[in-house]
Amino acid sequence: ELAAKAEPACCLADVPAGLLMPTLHTAAAIGDVSVIEAAVADAAEPNVVAEALNACEPLLGRRVLHIAVEFVQPNVVRVLLKFDVDVKALDDAERTPLGCARSMRERYRGNAALEARLSEIEEMLSSALLALSIPFLKSLPRHLNVEVIAQVLAKAAELAMTGTGENT
Repeated sequence: ELAAKAEPACCLADVPAGLLMPTLHTAAAIGDVSVIEAAVADAAEPNVVAEALNACEPLLGRRVLHIAVEFVQPNVVRVLLKFDVDVKALDDAERTPLGCARSMRERYRGNAALEARLSEIEEMLSSALLALSIPFLKSLPRHLNVEVIAQVLAKAAELAMTGTGENT
């Protein structure tokens, strides 16, 4: 008798558009790199790609990169960085993707596998930010591995700041 009075089951079509997660955000959450790569390949113009990859989801204003970080998807983060997403973008809580990674560390404390993946994500995001902040890196020939150079410079900066390196 109680089942007869219950409301009919809600279907996805009944969900308000503002509550639906965009496709690329969903792909980032579940780690589906192929969906992201296909969307980029299907886009006619580079500005369409940038707009889609940097779009905010409706609930918390998170970008695709924020979602990939929150769901600890290093492979997605790597692909997104390859497509030049905005690594300094803020969500509605004023967090950058790197700030998001640091807050996720609290959530996943004690889970060694997720902590290792978060470290990998933090390293990639730090390198990308460093590459943006050091103009000469962008002027280097494409055949040079900018990510490796950025990591070396980040380590050098860390040693200089802590005073543990020689000739700081």
